[in-house]
Amino acid sequence: MNADQMQRQRFKLKYHIDETVAQRVRFAVGSRLELDPFSREQPDWSYTIHSLYLDSPDLFLYHSTLNGERNRFKLRVRFYDGDSDDPVFLEIKRRVNECILTERAIVSRERLSSMMRELWPTPDDLVDPTGAQLDAARNFCRRIDQLRAVPISHVSYRREAWFSPGQNAVRVTLDRDIVCEPRSTYSLSTDLKNASDVFDPGEVILEIKFTERFPAWLAAVVWELGLVRTSAAKYVDGVTHANVENFVPAMYSR
Repeated sequence: MNADQMQRQRFKLKYHIDETVAQRVRFAVGSRLELDPFSREQPDWSYTIHSLYLDSPDLFLYHSTLNGERNRFKLRVRFYDGDSDDPVFLEIKRRVNECILTERAIVSRERLSSMMRELWPTPDDLVDPTGAQLDAARNFCRRIDQLRAVPISHVSYRREAWFSPGQNAVRVTLDRDIVCEPRSTYSLSTDLKNASDVFDPGEVILEIKFTERFPAWLAAVVWELGLVRTSAAKYVDGVTHANVENFVPAMYSR
């Protein structure tokens, strides 16, 4: 999975729903949006996402979200499978008031560990060595250095994604089977041996993402289904529900 279809600046609304409502959402958006190409390839219309979240030893980023700070960010390494030939994605996900901004660099998987040790990416580390990509990778590493951030948690889930063709101005996703476990290394293994559910079993997280105004037809769907907007922070909720002490690095908990 090499294509980069991320909306880098967007608004996002989240809802906790069950599978019955998820099927109604699928029916409602299917007449307006197209199924994401990666979803289309799967028999259940869902592809797997893995995210390795980084944080300071005292979990500064975790507490920033937990405390509801309006201008906050997350650091994560995203990957989609265990294929050594596929790249990984370094992401800074920032919230500025109600807007979500994402800075992303696509890097070679085989060079990730050495790059994290040196914290100074070079064009050789990048899949697409443009100036913007190099800036994004260096900003990512700069934040790691400032926070002394280390790997904390591996989050995995299955995503069904729908998007508006052409501009990708609207994106609707249904995330299922969301689990997490502590991970203290830059291992990109897709195996989770001690994973815990992030949300209640069977719960589906609906995310509606748009780059301009909330589309009227989607607002009507939300109203008709009686959906109530809520929070759903996979990293933070996963750490909280699985006991935060299990995620504090040993070097800090001594």
